[in-house]
Amino acid sequence: MDLKLVKSAISNYFYELVKVTTTEKYTEPSFYPVLKRFIEDASQKQAISNPSAINNIHGENLMPDFRITDGNTLVGYIECKNIGVELDKIEETEQLNKYKESFLNLILTNFTEFRLFRNGKLVGKFILCGVDDIKNNNSKAF
Repeated sequence: MDLKLVKSAISNYFYELVKVTTTEKYTEPSFYPVLKRFIEDASQKQAISNPSAINNIHGENLMPDFRITDGNTLVGYIECKNIGVELDKIEETEQLNKYKESFLNLILTNFTEFRLFRNGKLVGKFILCGVDDIKNNNSKAF
């Protein structure tokens, strides 16, 4: 992994988050193009937003926000919540429990914090910055 590439991707991602939050009415989907570019720039993987529904073992349709692939190989899924949403509250929701049960690799994010679940277990957590850092354009946060 090229660290210069990742550092540049993080910096660009931060400034794009700042741009989106300066609009009056941003919603969770407002950040999808920003996250898509960040994933593709930092990892060289393809991020497909709003993938088609996936049936889990119970026959339920699940629709995470992103599917991540490396060529034709599925890497994992991303479930997004709006910026500032407390992820601790989301982790144990029925929706996320179904996703953790169904997907080998799942990232839960509110665009500033990223939590990686593997086989349903939390294995990593990364906080890029706080919401106040974005609102105040404080790039020194990272």
